[in-house]
Amino acid sequence: MAEPSLAFALHGWSEASTSFASAAQAIRNDSAFGPLVGGMLGSQSALTRFDENTVIGQAASALLDDHGQITRDDELVAAKIAELRSYVKASDRLCTAIIPLPGLSSSDFPMELEEGLEIDQLTDEEIEACADCGVLRPPFPHLSILRPDECVGVRIKIMIPAVSAPPGESPDLLALSAVEQAQAHRFGDRSQWRLGELVEDVLFVLRLARSEVLVTLGAVLLMASPWGSSRTWMMRPTRQMVRTSYVLDQETIAVIKSLWHGPRSSRKLRRARDTSPATLNGGLVGDLGFYRPLPCVAEGLDLGGNRRTVSVLEQCVVAGV
Repeated sequence: MAEPSLAFALHGWSEASTSFASAAQAIRNDSAFGPLVGGMLGSQSALTRFDENTVIGQAASALLDDHGQITRDDELVAAKIAELRSYVKASDRLCTAIIPLPGLSSSDFPMELEEGLEIDQLTDEEIEACADCGVLRPPFPHLSILRPDECVGVRIKIMIPAVSAPPGESPDLLALSAVEQAQAHRFGDRSQWRLGELVEDVLFVLRLARSEVLVTLGAVLLMASPWGSSRTWMMRPTRQMVRTSYVLDQETIAVIKSLWHGPRSSRKLRRARDTSPATLNGGLVGDLGFYRPLPCVAEGLDLGGNRRTVSVLEQCVVAGV
């Protein structure tokens, strides 16, 4: 029996079978599932209805193999139910932000800046998401081909609050998100509502560490759930056809880590980036790769004695203003 037939079979079973009623009752009596039956479940970004069919559907999905044929694997069914139970009980949802940087090269992938933030070759799922959303494009529009060196980027794990509501209650997502959106962004902060700022933070540090061309069209935020995945994305106001030429060697990696981790440098860099180009006497670098000296940025930075980093800051400029 193939997947379409299974859907009809499940529908008929739910309409006519007494075993469905027993299964539904067991779900309503479950300590994790029961209070949410008829309610809503998700995050600040999206909510979905949760009922008996949500649980039964998860169990049924485990009965299909990769070819859409019915199989019987009790352990796989139990694993699906356990995954859903963990999702229901969780207080946070894990999202992954992807910032594609086509053309960036290194012999040291993945390069971890901190826990949950790394520069790496993208997975097939990440490549598909970036291409579908338009933030990763082939160099020639008439050729739908992406080379391996173009499928590289920054991967950032972001935790967002889980949201659930029992039957009869309707959470105000606008009010919930407004609290987080009202908070000022600090350098390196991870927030689904500040994805654009986070992209610029990453570009800023990479451009300070090395003066080669570095451009991205935007970023994609991936959120997984037991019943599928969703995507949101943001586009940067930049040239639509871009090509990065940026090499991550060991020396550059050390500079990037010093810039990203230094607590004093983070505050200083953020103030410098938010300063207007006029105030900085024209010292700026952007997607076009132009730059002029900006010695004032290095003043007062605590970079652990990294002379290369200080030299870079004395010669480089503010990115993305």
